[in-house]
Amino acid sequence: MQVPKVVALGANGSFYILFPDGEEVWEGIPTWLHNKINGRNNAGHAPVSYLALGIENDDAFVEFEDGRCYWEGLEDFDVQGDVGKLSFGPDGAWFLAEKGDGFTWYNLPDRLVRRLKGRQSWLPELKRVEMDENGGYWAQFADGSTWFGGLDDGLTSVLQENTVKDVVLGPDGRYFVKSANGRMFWRTSNSFTNSIHCRRHLDPSEIRYTQRSISQYFSDEDYGTIFDLEYALRWGELDAEVEVDPIRVVWDEGVWWSLDNRRLWAFKESESIAIIQGSLILLFTVVIAATSIRPKAA
Repeated sequence: MQVPKVVALGANGSFYILFPDGEEVWEGIPTWLHNKINGRNNAGHAPVSYLALGIENDDAFVEFEDGRCYWEGLEDFDVQGDVGKLSFGPDGAWFLAEKGDGFTWYNLPDRLVRRLKGRQSWLPELKRVEMDENGGYWAQFADGSTWFGGLDDGLTSVLQENTVKDVVLGPDGRYFVKSANGRMFWRTSNSFTNSIHCRRHLDPSEIRYTQRSISQYFSDEDYGTIFDLEYALRWGELDAEVEVDPIRVVWDEGVWWSLDNRRLWAFKESESIAIIQGSLILLFTVVIAATSIRPKAA
């Protein structure tokens, strides 16, 4: 599972996800933003580098890798430098942290403003603020320390029990949390969860076995032995997408585990030979199993 590079949660269940490999997934985003992203992608222009969704109406902000920025719903807003992080809040509120130093805001929650006014000026600078529609907030400072308040009990527990690297707050109690050790926590739609988990292709090196040994024979006689399948995959005699059943995998303790160890062996072996020969890396279809497992062996 790749940890997303950018996550945005917006009004009416909308979301946007950008993965480190450039893959994008979005749902329900404002029409103007959808058209802007699609238009630039189709024209071969610079891809998205950062995006934020508002918790009200069609509010949103997007920055592309060529530095161009577009937005709706940001009162008294002007981009003077490179955008680091930007977030929306209720009643037109927003917070902008520029890359490097410097930040500006408009109409932050009163409880957060009161705390900031009482903070000593020599302490680390404010670098990030996330807001929900009820005045709840999460704030992060340059030294990694955080403040939060007005959030529901479930999210508060996650923030208290983990060293948090990043938080995204959305309306209707939705959130996404990234911890310092790479773990992710979220409460949002099933579509968002499927977008995070159910990516159809994985590199075989990302998946571990769940048995110490395997039989060379498949229960499906069409495959023959694991050596037959490996040979067919290596020399292109089988289409992995069409003619080989998906490998079932489970995400557990930060690792993908296979429930189909013989097919995994064949893919791993065929990939290693393909790389030596300078061919393309083989990728294969996976199915996310519905239940978790306790691995027998790494």
